[in-house]
Amino acid sequence: MTTLNVAVKEANDKGALALMIYAIPNFPDPDTYQDILAILHENPCVTIIETTFPVTSRFSEFANQTIQNAHRQAAQFTDGLSIMETLQPFKKPTVGVLYRETYEKLGYEAILQKIQGKIDGLLFEWVIPNVEAYAYSFERYGIELVQCAEPSMT
Repeated sequence: MTTLNVAVKEANDKGALALMIYAIPNFPDPDTYQDILAILHENPCVTIIETTFPVTSRFSEFANQTIQNAHRQAAQFTDGLSIMETLQPFKKPTVGVLYRETYEKLGYEAILQKIQGKIDGLLFEWVIPNVEAYAYSFERYGIELVQCAEPSMT
């Protein structure tokens, strides 16, 4: 069972739903983000932290205007590639959301190398037709491949 599955199961075993909170590094500003992250780490109700690497373009149709604006504001302080370089392991299970801008700049193999041991799972923010093609690389780095789901997939 993967780290993310264990986190959800443990919450469910306690009679709770797993709560995943999305926090964009440096949003709304670096100091407030650090305060938010500390609260998320300490709060027992938060099961999984969802994070990302701020981008300014190449959003899919899944990213609404609020998410896009938050990314752009966070990117004013530090770009996503710099955040990836200084990334520290989280204290809770973590899913990273990968946007196309970062993917196109680095490629998924380099991204997996940079986040190994720091993020438990990675979600492509857009629909990838043959997601299974990535599974081996993810497994090799010990990172769970989290599939993006959209209404047309049901």
